[in-house]
Amino acid sequence: MHVLRFDNPGGLMTAHHDGLLQMVEQNDDKHEAGHARLRRDFRELELQVDKGLQSLRDSHADLRQKIATMEIAPVDTGKLMMTPRMVVGIVALCISMAGTIWASNANVRAEQAATRSDVRDILTRMDAQKTASEAARELTNMQWSQLRSDVDEIKKQQKLQQLDNQDLREKILLRTK
Repeated sequence: MHVLRFDNPGGLMTAHHDGLLQMVEQNDDKHEAGHARLRRDFRELELQVDKGLQSLRDSHADLRQKIATMEIAPVDTGKLMMTPRMVVGIVALCISMAGTIWASNANVRAEQAATRSDVRDILTRMDAQKTASEAARELTNMQWSQLRSDVDEIKKQQKLQQLDNQDLREKILLRTK
């Protein structure tokens, strides 16, 4: 049962509104924690990417140095000989490098998909929170509107009753004269 107080209309809050407010605050806390986790994960990914780029730069510089060295002293291909064991080793090395690159990229894609999923979940929750807030605001506005119309109706009834009382007094005074 709700008790209506007209002495402080701004203080008119029911347990239902308090529950909605608490739910909105809890959702906000959850969203803040999710955003913090996303920022932390994003920073970790940036660090990994930076390390990988630095490694690529270093290997690129090494390769440029080797190419410059090879250009100075050309290789006599006539003296090059490869045994079948070396060919198998080179092929195996290339296959293992390709597999490593593929596995590394697959892991990054999986992490990106998980992050996208988390972002979608957060956006969905934020939309739900916004909808709940708007519904609570509309409900409050409707209740205030109903209260105003009820108060206006009561005032009209009181005025009508006062007029009836005034009319009755006048009739009684006329009869007593």
